[in-house]
Amino acid sequence: MKIDLDLLSDAIPHQVAILDADRRFTYANAAYCMRIGLSPEQLVGKTLPEVVGQNAYAKFDPWVEQCLRGEAGCIEHTFPNRFEGRAWRTSFIPNSGGGCIMVSDDPGEQNGQAVRAQRTEERLQAFVDFAPIGMIFSHLDGRVLEANQAFLDLVEYDRVDLERGEIHWDKITPPEYLHFDFEAIAEAKDSGFSHTYEKEYITKSGNRVHVLIGFILVGPTRDEAVAFIVDITAQKHAEEEVRRLNAELEERVAQRTREFEAANKELEAFCYSVSHDLRAPLRSIDGFAFALFQDYENKLDSEGVDFIGRIRASAKRMDELISALLSLSRLTRVELEREDVNATELAQTIASDLRQQFPDRSLGIAIQPGLTIHADRRMLRVVLDNLMRNAVKFTAKVRTPQIEIGQTEASGPFFVRDNGVGFNMEESDKLFQPFERLHSPREFSGSGIGLATVQRIVRKHGGNIWAEAETGKGATFYFTL
Repeated sequence: MKIDLDLLSDAIPHQVAILDADRRFTYANAAYCMRIGLSPEQLVGKTLPEVVGQNAYAKFDPWVEQCLRGEAGCIEHTFPNRFEGRAWRTSFIPNSGGGCIMVSDDPGEQNGQAVRAQRTEERLQAFVDFAPIGMIFSHLDGRVLEANQAFLDLVEYDRVDLERGEIHWDKITPPEYLHFDFEAIAEAKDSGFSHTYEKEYITKSGNRVHVLIGFILVGPTRDEAVAFIVDITAQKHAEEEVRRLNAELEERVAQRTREFEAANKELEAFCYSVSHDLRAPLRSIDGFAFALFQDYENKLDSEGVDFIGRIRASAKRMDELISALLSLSRLTRVELEREDVNATELAQTIASDLRQQFPDRSLGIAIQPGLTIHADRRMLRVVLDNLMRNAVKFTAKVRTPQIEIGQTEASGPFFVRDNGVGFNMEESDKLFQPFERLHSPREFSGSGIGLATVQRIVRKHGGNIWAEAETGKGATFYFTL
């Protein structure tokens, strides 16, 4: 079998170089070239002084000379290069073919490895000791063999207790949590590690702490474990506090719901009373006023007839206000039935009704095609009807009334715009308040409840409504649903 000596030479950790009788390099292995910082091609042919420097050569030359005479030798020397500070031992061996073989190694390498190992161990120990989470090295039979300070502080034991063997993970674990440990151990025996899980420990003083734990099995028989333990007691207490607050909040919501339901029942009773108990006297007043007019019209002067007319008109207006209030109150009790409503078609129907109601007015009503609104159809009709009727009402003094219904952009707000009398924006906060009016009833009739009804419907749909206007230049009402 032929052995590749170059391959063998490159594989050994020692630095090997060969000089001829003129002190020129004829060979160097990979380790020597790496130490010198030259490639084999750069090194071969150079003289020893050119490579190691005159100072080192002065020390080496006697040994090289001795080696060339056939006598072996050895010297230790610190090289003034990138390895400065490290002592290298070089052996000089006569070459059978002439020349000198130099073999160098680091006598302190083994000591250095020991120092580095010690430093690594010290770093690891410091990492364990000062880690903010608990770490333990334990046997699966329950014995805690080693632990860091974080774990000892967590369970309120000290290092003396640990050294005496008084800490067992199974004994400080409440019985109801032991099955979690056994399940995790069974899992770890298959995979080498457990998934993290929650449990509790009983401290030396008898308190309980919540922990999150995970571990890996070590050793040839996997009967020992390195576990990592995080104290989650504060987190658990916070979760319990959140649950308590949630339960308290739910109780408050339930209480408010009961109060709201009771208020609704009271409102229903009030509405029933308004509908029956208040309307009955109004009808009586209107009926007697009408009878008085019929029976005594020829005996009353014009002022008396006017008084009777005012009584009947007031009774009628009061009845209308009661109807408007009842409609407004019913909105809080009606459940929404949302669907995609063809708002264009709905607005056209309302516009047709308005033209029939006001045949003597040339109403210019422009309705944008393709308007679709996801809403309760009945309530949407109330919204559009109120806004469009308002627009018709407040354009009564305009020669060519123009009313427009549309949407600003796709998924934008809807609007109803008119070129009527408008209003002062400084008073816009009164718009949606019941019975608040921006114009005199003598100028424009109405219950003063229409816009309040519209706002309540819009808000019931989770939307918003607002207006922009200028006195004498019309108004635009925007709404979203």
